[in-house]
Amino acid sequence: MMQNLSALRFASFAAAGVTAAVATVGASVFASSDALQPPEYPWNHQGWVQGFDYASVKRGYQVYREMCAACHSMNRIAFRNLVGVVFTEQEAKEDAAPFQVKD
Repeated sequence: MMQNLSALRFASFAAAGVTAAVATVGASVFASSDALQPPEYPWNHQGWVQGFDYASVKRGYQVYREMCAACHSMNRIAFRNLVGVVFTEQEAKEDAAPFQVKD
C-alpha cells in the first residue's frame, strides 16, 4: 500500500511538472509580438523550374532515370509537366511510351 501511495505521489508530481513546462513553453512562444520576420527577396523565377538551368535539370532527370528510379517513383509528376522543361513534346512521348499510365 505504501508503494502505491509513493507511486501515486510521483505520478502526480510528474504530471504537474509536465503541465507547468508545457504552459511555460507555450506562453513564451507567443510572448513577443515584435518578432523579426525573414526578409523577402525578389527571386528571378516564379515557379519551381523557371529559374533553373534547363540543361542541368535535364541532366538531373537523366541521373534520376538511370540511378534513382529503381527505388523511387515519380508517380506524382505527369510526363506532360516535363514538356518544355526537360523534353520536347516528341521526346516526352518517346520517354512515356514504355509506361502504362492509369487515367
